[in-house]
Amino acid sequence: MLDRLLGALGGAAEPPVQADRAERVVGYGGLWLMVDEAHITAIAIAAAYRGLGVGELLFLGLIDIARGMGAQYITLEVRVSNRVAQNLYRKYGFKETGVRRRYYSDNNEDALIMWSDPIDSPAFRDLVERNRRALLERLRSPRIQAELRSRAVQT
Repeated sequence: MLDRLLGALGGAAEPPVQADRAERVVGYGGLWLMVDEAHITAIAIAAAYRGLGVGELLFLGLIDIARGMGAQYITLEVRVSNRVAQNLYRKYGFKETGVRRRYYSDNNEDALIMWSDPIDSPAFRDLVERNRRALLERLRSPRIQAELRSRAVQT
């Protein structure tokens, strides 16, 4: 799967990694549609793949799915301690609108509630497309592709 993703991004074709390793989950995301609001329920990336743009690629996929489902807005909760994720969401124009106290049952951590601007607005669409182009350029770089492949083999 990773080789197909990298190939689709214009990377050099290489033989796939071993079948058992090629089928490992790199990340996952969840999305609910409630009337005209898409609620991102989960985004998670395997530790070996963090910091390489995989999470942002998954986030873009969820935005595309939300748009395809007819959502007008996207909302999500994020741990107050997860600054990396908060920065990603802010990069896409999401704004903090509240706090859910003791939201996470594993440690009673609070969650920030974040909302997008209207996802079909020209400003939001332009922001998403600018960020998408920059991410795809980053993912096509030989350094990132080599790093992704090496981590696929090591995990």
